[in-house]
Amino acid sequence: MRTANILLVIFALLSVVGGITSACLTIEKRDNNDPSGRLTAGEIKHVVQQNLDQIRHCYELFLKRQPGAAAKATTQFFIEPDGSVSGQELKEVDNADDGLKHCVLSRLGSWKFPQYPNGKKAKVTYPFIFKPE
Repeated sequence: MRTANILLVIFALLSVVGGITSACLTIEKRDNNDPSGRLTAGEIKHVVQQNLDQIRHCYELFLKRQPGAAAKATTQFFIEPDGSVSGQELKEVDNADDGLKHCVLSRLGSWKFPQYPNGKKAKVTYPFIFKPE
């Protein structure tokens, strides 16, 4: 079976109160010949949107330390077949302090995605862009 790297990019405008204004979701699929048993980009986006209040809370704490500051944190993580998150890290950071970085990564690590037991883990890149209201 030939393995190919495919990047699916979905642009989404998130109209969310609290300063998280936009995001671009990138999912890397390792095996294009067997799409069954994988989460869709829409399923991943849905879980992210359900948990944005947690990320908003991180930004609100950041604003207490740096009033009026904007920031960006591009996360990369794996979704395991059981729906858990592993290997979360920041790939690109702009103006985020250690508190914001730690908060985003710890919240992200607690998220639960739908299970897909016949699949392989999915690599996801998701940037959060923070702007004051």
